[in-house]
Amino acid sequence: NSTKYKNVVPYYIASILSLKKQYPEMIAYLEPIIESNKNLRYGNEIKKLLGNAYFEQKNFTSAEKYLSQSIPSLNKVNQEDYYQLGYVYYKNGQYKKAIEQLKKLTTLDNEMVQSAMYILGQCYTKIDDKASAKAAFQQAARMKYSASITEESSFNIAKITYDQGNYTEALSLLKNFIQTYPNSSFNEDAQDLLADVFFKTRSYEEAIGLIENMKNPTSSIKASYQKMAYYRAMEYYSNDQLDKADQYLDKALSFRPESSIEALTYYWKADVAHTKGKYDESNQWLSKFNSIAATIS
Repeated sequence: NSTKYKNVVPYYIASILSLKKQYPEMIAYLEPIIESNKNLRYGNEIKKLLGNAYFEQKNFTSAEKYLSQSIPSLNKVNQEDYYQLGYVYYKNGQYKKAIEQLKKLTTLDNEMVQSAMYILGQCYTKIDDKASAKAAFQQAARMKYSASITEESSFNIAKITYDQGNYTEALSLLKNFIQTYPNSSFNEDAQDLLADVFFKTRSYEEAIGLIENMKNPTSSIKASYQKMAYYRAMEYYSNDQLDKADQYLDKALSFRPESSIEALTYYWKADVAHTKGKYDESNQWLSKFNSIAATIS
């Protein structure tokens, strides 16, 4: 209540509460003072402390209110200030404002900056700036402070590369991701993307070999394997390489999720056998073709 010190003391009390991490107590103490006393000394510093407290309590709306008011007016701003303000903008859906703060950290290298680069990548993704998102995720992936951020950033790089239509590069990145992180929660998505890349690059033989070495291929991968083995068989057949064609038709029967491809495989197995003079075998394959074909509308 001292007239002499009432404008100064709140900053020191708030600083002590902050050091003790007594954030609810700090919020309860500072809120009424900020509203009632417009002559506080160290006003920006107090607002920053209050914004920090709300940040730690995950109240990002209130954190934005005080951090956005205080940080631009501080004489000295540190990397944690940029991170916190960028993070609350991100959490509140203000991606361009978040980018403005977080990109100030791109020249640094520490655990907080790795997180910042990951969030920066997410922000660029939200505004559909794929090139900048990829660059941010690449920076996050290069840092090794958080294994989970490195892993997810690596997947995001591959996905963005796929989305950009750079399928040759995406093929390499997706293969490397699946091999590096065989138990990743992103592995199924990575396999689905890889399956599509195989078709776009027509890398049938390479794809088939890779899939055969996968421990737990997804249903999408199995369907792709069936189609690619069949298509590769037809390429060999067109070049009169009947033994190779027959080999890949057998591979196409390893997984049979699509009955239309299965039926066609039986048909061409019958044709290859007939061409080789194996008429009984040809009739057996043709019987299987007729059986499956009759069920396809």
